[in-house]
Amino acid sequence: QVVAPAAAASGAANAAAASAAEVELPFAEYGVAVNSSTSSIELDGLSTAAAKAKVIEWLEAAGLGERRVNYKLRDWLFARQRYWGEPFPLVYPVVDDKGTLGDPV
Repeated sequence: QVVAPAAAASGAANAAAASAAEVELPFAEYGVAVNSSTSSIELDGLSTAAAKAKVIEWLEAAGLGERRVNYKLRDWLFARQRYWGEPFPLVYPVVDDKGTLGDPV
């Protein structure tokens, strides 16, 4: 099912008048499953958590998967190491002819 945006349905003139404050953001929270059923599993009307649990049970019963928890390190600092190594800044002290330390480079 495709639903036309309200601005497009009411005409191009009204679309230009819509401000950024009036634009509605897409729904990105947990909700209820809609049109999510097949001949082998019924998910319509279930909450997100209940639908996930039912799909996992169905996959285990069908021998297509198993319940597992994956822990992943999602830290950009350590993820960069794969390409550039650990990003520690290197400080080289400047020593003049007399042995006096200057500003680091």
